[in-house]
Amino acid sequence: MQEVQLTGVGEVVMAAANASGSARWKLRGQWAELVLVMWAAQYLPGHPQLVGRTWLPADWFVHAAAWGYAVDTSNWPRYQPRALD
Repeated sequence: MQEVQLTGVGEVVMAAANASGSARWKLRGQWAELVLVMWAAQYLPGHPQLVGRTWLPADWFVHAAAWGYAVDTSNWPRYQPRALD
C-alpha cells in the first residue's frame, strides 16, 4: 500500500504497486476513516489528513460529546510546520 486518501465521508481511495503494476481502488463503508487512520498511524504518521485532523467530519467532537464521550486528543499527532532555514 503506497497511499490512502480520504475523499469523502465514509470513502477512501487506496493505491498499491507490485512487480506486476499498480492499482487504485475506492473503499466506501462505515469504517473507511478507520482504514485511513490505522494505515497512516503505522506507515505515514505525518499524513496531512491525520495530523491536520481533516479526516474527521466537522461536527465529530460535538457529536461525541453529546453522546457522553470525552475525547482526549493530547496524544494525537499534530501538524508541525517546518522551520525556515
